Amino acid sequence: MSFGQQGGPQSQWDPWKPQSQQPWNSGGGQSPDWAALAEASEARNKRRRLLLIGGGAFATVAIGTAVAVALVSAGGDSQGNPTSLPSVDIPSQTASAPSFAPTSAPP
Repeated sequence: MSFGQQGGPQSQWDPWKPQSQQPWNSGGGQSPDWAALAEASEARNKRRRLLLIGGGAFATVAIGTAVAVALVSAGGDSQGNPTSLPSVDIPSQTASAPSFAPTSAPP
């Protein structure tokens, strides 16, 4: 088995030998396919951007769910028990008039 090596022609480029033939110069003056390289780079960037957006959305939903579960499970005993709630003093019905003197509009 070759485990990913395709048995094609061996490259003459060796990174440990400074004078070996570089793979991009082996074609005798051919330039790389810049359009294909640009498309591959654009596809990589688009995929990375989508993964970041999707991961951020997933993390936001996960954190919101965790907070909601924590809030629901934290309130155990005090729910439905009105004596544990603070009370408000209701003013008496005897005071019918305001305690300040009446005023008039200026001339």
